[in-house]
Amino acid sequence: MRTKSLVMLCAVAGVLAGQFAWAAPTMTDVIIPQHIQGVNGTNNRRVPYAFRVKFSGLTPNATYRYINQVVFAWEASTIGGAGNVIFVNTAGNFYGSSSPTFTASGGYGEFTTDSSGEAEVWMITEPTGNTLRFVPGSSVWVRVRINNGAGGASAANYFTSPNPILVQDLTTTSSGYTAIRGTATGNPKDFVFLYDNEAGTGRPLSGTLMESDGYTAGTLYAAFYRNDVDGQNNNWGSVTPNNNASGVRRVERRSLLTGAVVAYNTDADGVWPSGADTINPLGGPTAIVLTSGDAPLPEPAVAAIAAIAGVCLLRKRG
Repeated sequence: MRTKSLVMLCAVAGVLAGQFAWAAPTMTDVIIPQHIQGVNGTNNRRVPYAFRVKFSGLTPNATYRYINQVVFAWEASTIGGAGNVIFVNTAGNFYGSSSPTFTASGGYGEFTTDSSGEAEVWMITEPTGNTLRFVPGSSVWVRVRINNGAGGASAANYFTSPNPILVQDLTTTSSGYTAIRGTATGNPKDFVFLYDNEAGTGRPLSGTLMESDGYTAGTLYAAFYRNDVDGQNNNWGSVTPNNNASGVRRVERRSLLTGAVVAYNTDADGVWPSGADTINPLGGPTAIVLTSGDAPLPEPAVAAIAAIAGVCLLRKRG
């Protein structure tokens, strides 16, 4: 009788444990662009790489510290990786670190989970000259480490994206990348993504931020970014692969606060109205320029007003 009672108690305890067990924390990709600039050794052509991930299974309503870098696929799961970090601040200026750490202010970013223990987070990697990871022609993977969500000064969990990112430098060879920049309207600190199709399906070619973010690009950034993008409101700069017969056919702006698509512009053949040709460009560090007429990325209200004005003009002419 005692044996049966013990078995029943163990069964009940097992059921209750299953009901109250916490799910293991996870990170899933929301937007992971395909291409990142990089060169091993001295890298003075740096271009920021922006992406978005989602965390689940964390403590509800808790503030976590995070550090994002990149690794090779074969590296141990507790290796932090390489790359400088630009931390996204939704309430103020972005800030960066070349020596990210959980122990010092400015060395880590923060995000707060919702009541379900989830959070979507924008992150930015600044490629460096790391001789192991940023080798042109190689692939790297996003690695994010977080603390315990309770002020801890060490990593409690490490996460790795399953999607590889190709590393290439800004060169005029078919295997390299060409710089690309644009001037738009909208909110500084939003994010811009480039696609090789008009629908914006699949992973974007590249992703970046819309200036000004309050963080000053250093002298090791690509000249086009330092001179024509950094600190200039509504300007953005990124890379596009030289081996791309489709060209860039969609430029998309996403909200800093929600991650939602707030504006986009498309081109049917990759040669934009200004004449900017994004098909197999081979321009290297000489940037393709998309004008405000090519991809204005307007606020929804502005776009609606423009559309109404166009209809009214057509009626007047008719």
